[in-house]
Amino acid sequence: MPNLAATVQSNDIHLIMRPQRYLPLIFIVSFFSSAHAVSCSCIHEQGSLEEQVTAAFSSASNVLWAKAESTQEMSFDQQGSNTSQTKKNSNLGQMQRTQFVAVESWKGSHPKRFSTEVALVCCVCGYRFVKDKEYLLYLHSGPNEDGYYRASVCTRTKPINSTTKQEIEVLRELSLAHEEKKRTPTCHGTR
Repeated sequence: MPNLAATVQSNDIHLIMRPQRYLPLIFIVSFFSSAHAVSCSCIHEQGSLEEQVTAAFSSASNVLWAKAESTQEMSFDQQGSNTSQTKKNSNLGQMQRTQFVAVESWKGSHPKRFSTEVALVCCVCGYRFVKDKEYLLYLHSGPNEDGYYRASVCTRTKPINSTTKQEIEVLRELSLAHEEKKRTPTCHGTR
């Protein structure tokens, strides 16, 4: 096997070192190209499933199982006025309205059919729903003055599937305890 040796000339070193000048540019491009992946930061609950579900149940105004009957996405400009769904522009944000039909409810008051309205733009953390899918919804506000509820990716909102069965059982127990607590009168001593 022949002995291989490499020599590096001084002008070769400049060629090797030159990419360091572009590191800030590489960093900026990488940051903005991945901004959608890190644009929403959520604090996730700690503890057992029961503890996590109990905390989420306590903080939510409405907790239910519902099916997305229809979805509508639209753009809105910076002033908040709606524009056509087909108009795509870099200064426009996306909004999604979803009509749901309730399957089972554990907390809150809402009609059998209700709608959510969420912004699907940076840092707002709106949840994007898919038509005909069933969801476990933890809603934290609503209805607003226009009749819409809000949904967020920072809650336990998720599609119904085989992994949500245990969570649904916990919610049923919490709902029973919540209803019992509402029916039990509190007695205050009289003097």
